[in-house]
Amino acid sequence: MQNNDNTPQEQSWTRAEWISTGGFVISILTLIFVAGSVWQSVQDQERRIVILETSNNRLVPMVERIDERVAFMSDLAREERGRQ
Repeated sequence: MQNNDNTPQEQSWTRAEWISTGGFVISILTLIFVAGSVWQSVQDQERRIVILETSNNRLVPMVERIDERVAFMSDLAREERGRQ
């Protein structure tokens, strides 16, 4: 019942080879997942930075106007005290 002709026999994978290949595939998929998570986090942080910069661009003129009003009010108060 042996195969006596000289044809190469089909090689089947052993259990260890299947486990090894599965582990490698899982490692690659994990690497892809982590890279995607990091990329998403970077994009989210960049979006937040843009929002903060936009907010800051609106706050600076507001603070300057408040400073001008405070300076005006303090000048009025000085003048008022000077008259008395």
